[in-house]
Amino acid sequence: MKEATPSRLWSAADLELLDALKKTGEALQAGAPRALLSVRLSVLSSNTTSPVRQELDLRVLARERGYRVVGVASDLHVSATKVPPWRRKELGEWLNNRVPEFDVLLFWQLDRLIRSSADLSVMIDWCDRHGKNLVSRNDPIDLGTESGRELVRLMGSVAEIEALAVPSVPPRSGATPVPRKAGSSESLRTASPSSRRAAGRDWPFIRRPPRLCTGPGGWRCEASLLGGWPSASDAPA
Repeated sequence: MKEATPSRLWSAADLELLDALKKTGEALQAGAPRALLSVRLSVLSSNTTSPVRQELDLRVLARERGYRVVGVASDLHVSATKVPPWRRKELGEWLNNRVPEFDVLLFWQLDRLIRSSADLSVMIDWCDRHGKNLVSRNDPIDLGTESGRELVRLMGSVAEIEALAVPSVPPRSGATPVPRKAGSSESLRTASPSSRRAAGRDWPFIRRPPRLCTGPGGWRCEASLLGGWPSASDAPA
């Protein structure tokens, strides 16, 4: 099936590079590891180039590692905090219905794939059951080693804490939003609890970041701090 390309987002140079990368992939042997590319963006504007950059960077990574790209799951206007990977329209289709068709899931950065420690734990367990690997373009992520797996979980906790810094509830009428830097928690540390309440949110550090605790299956995220694990019907099988 021919991959769809949103030409309005791609420059002539981008399309030329895309064509060259596809030809390189087609020249790989049939037994080469098969890569699925995951592209996600919360807010897509008519002038954004982020999805293009993500896909091209991932295709370059696939070429460097000898992976054959078998598909691109592009989920735009999708929040990683609110929608886990297996519930997204395109990536969810692969995770639920096309599992045998790829070996490794490539993504640009961990927070492009996931922003919840609980969701990350579910994805790692799913990869273990199905023999898949997770590889990031900009993070040292590798599920093939124990140290790599622990680093993934630690980075997932950081991504969730950063997500808490982004207001999800609009301020009440007449209230002044708390000033903040995008992607930084500095304003959260300096803002007073009363200003946080005025902005329509509870003080974020009342909710502790998730802990990693030992158990029969090794390191796990403390689910009680996250409202429980996704149900079996919600998480990918």
